Amino acid sequence: MFVKRHVEWVGGLLLRLAERVFPIAALRLVLWPAAAVMSAFDLSPHRNTARLFERLPPSLRPEMSKPHWLLRLWRRRIPLQMTKFFRFWPERLRDQRWQRQCRFEGWDRLESGAELHSTILATLHYGCLTELYHLLRARQLKVAVLTTRKAEERTAFRRRLNSLGDQANGLGGIPWTFELRQLRQARTFLKKGGRFLLMALDGSPGKAPLLVGEGDLRLSLATGAFRLAASADAVVVPCLMRITGCLTTTIYFGTPVPSAALIGRSQHEIAANQILKQLAPLIAQDPEQCGNPILKAMQSPNTGA
Repeated sequence: MFVKRHVEWVGGLLLRLAERVFPIAALRLVLWPAAAVMSAFDLSPHRNTARLFERLPPSLRPEMSKPHWLLRLWRRRIPLQMTKFFRFWPERLRDQRWQRQCRFEGWDRLESGAELHSTILATLHYGCLTELYHLLRARQLKVAVLTTRKAEERTAFRRRLNSLGDQANGLGGIPWTFELRQLRQARTFLKKGGRFLLMALDGSPGKAPLLVGEGDLRLSLATGAFRLAASADAVVVPCLMRITGCLTTTIYFGTPVPSAALIGRSQHEIAANQILKQLAPLIAQDPEQCGNPILKAMQSPNTGA
């Protein structure tokens, strides 16, 4: 553990130095070898990622041999791995040069209701959730994340970086995360209004997940976001971040889920299907950006697993 944290600290400082020294075009070239190695390591036999991608439905996987498919995965996941470096300079993401690399779709949908209510951003493990969080806070959104990870797992170096981001974004005092056991605190956070909580519906299926979707894309999704929204009088908005190139991203905000669909489990299936219907076309454009949790949540319509 000590060695891992020391490597993170040294590597993080070198990445921060590179970000300050190089223009973005040159930075892409500098970071490409490291991202390529990370992509290859993630797909290596002792990791589970390549096997999980076998769960992709036929509509999302092109017909090709296994070696060609692995090569495609490796190549298309290099920009995703490169995007993960954003977490090492969160306070710099407010700079215009980084703002120009991030495009927002549906921003007006997000702003229209934010003044009156808080918002739960219902997302999936697609793209990079950590970087989605940092990019949203760089726009001065008071956003926190509901996570399964414990706060003590975050290293001192990462806590320091998050604090630098808070200082730059004017978000001191706004929580970074809530754990699953802190739902009461998350509800209080949302009731203050103008707050955002990022929740992945596929990461923690809970006691009674719903199987939703059309055709061969079916996911097992949790309903906790709908129950929390109903109890906190919050709006649920579909949200997804796509990696559109090396160090370039697009963040999509969909149409809010009708409030009536948040009340009662009988309506939750409607809400979950509406969210997936909006996000599925984005996933289909680059299925290689799926994370392990969403792959695990995929269900075969023929076998049920």
